[in-house]
Amino acid sequence: MAYIYNGIVCKLFLLSDELQLCFVDDQIDTVNDLYDIYQLPNVFKYYSDKPSICNKRMLKLYLQNQMNACIRGDILVWNIVRNKKSIGQVQLFDFANCYTCAQISFFLHPQYWNQGINTTVVMVISEYGFNKLELKRIEAYVYYDNMASFKSLEKAGFLREGILRNKYQIDGRIDNCYIYSKIPTN
Repeated sequence: MAYIYNGIVCKLFLLSDELQLCFVDDQIDTVNDLYDIYQLPNVFKYYSDKPSICNKRMLKLYLQNQMNACIRGDILVWNIVRNKKSIGQVQLFDFANCYTCAQISFFLHPQYWNQGINTTVVMVISEYGFNKLELKRIEAYVYYDNMASFKSLEKAGFLREGILRNKYQIDGRIDNCYIYSKIPTN
């Protein structure tokens, strides 16, 4: 299934022979693959709104809600798939200013960290956002000590713009985050 967003069909992205981006309903084993990721404590360490997924039924409902939000045009979600196994997700969401600005977020199974996958995914989705969706700005809010995300974003051409003080509450603690952005000319 391809989603139509503002009249534009969102297609499958082939990043290599082994790696692709596809929608949450395009892979048979998405629920099992993603459920395993959601059970790992470090994957969502820096999420202020950590999804509470305690069983596969809850994950199916969560993914269905994601698909419904995609159909409404509120969010775009791709699974990061390697060798036909979902290993993470990337999202464009929080569209603002008449759909000229959006936020990006991503997560990946720890087994695939430090391999350049997030950087590649962020570059591809950013270019898609600029070229197909005609976005003028993509932002990322990154918890202040999430060095891996800093590196992925910076390698993908994002610039750190500043600090948002007391922006996020994670594990009961209010803390700062950095705002990163990319515009089509970066």
